[in-house]
Amino acid sequence: MPIHQIQIKPRTSSSREWISRPLRILIIEDNKDGAESMAVLLRAAEHEPRIALNGLDGLAIADEFRPDVVLLDIGLPRIDGYEVSRRLRQRHGDGLIIIAVSGYCQAADRERSKAAGVDQHLAKPVNPESLLTILATCGANYD
Repeated sequence: MPIHQIQIKPRTSSSREWISRPLRILIIEDNKDGAESMAVLLRAAEHEPRIALNGLDGLAIADEFRPDVVLLDIGLPRIDGYEVSRRLRQRHGDGLIIIAVSGYCQAADRERSKAAGVDQHLAKPVNPESLLTILATCGANYD
């Protein structure tokens, strides 16, 4: 399954070496079983996941939890993932990494997610190994 990536911006302009670390990851996904399965995978990889089942709850949890990464479904109830991404960017800036995990994967969907502030757009179902590889890159932080 192809993974189309948008380059992730480093958290700072420093040129120091990257150091990998566990991440606080917010999963915003309305499919409860899918969200819980993803959380199990992330815990096994020593990350700290939290789950929100809709966009408004996701925004509230993000304000309290301060995630490093958000795994964001686009087709959410109440407000869609595009609007969630725009609001996350307004509230948390460019240091937050937003990865769309969606069944909406046409070129227009990818362009729309990029315009809303999404860093990467992955097609569902996501290959677990590919996701963990991407997160290892995201987990790089400056010392």
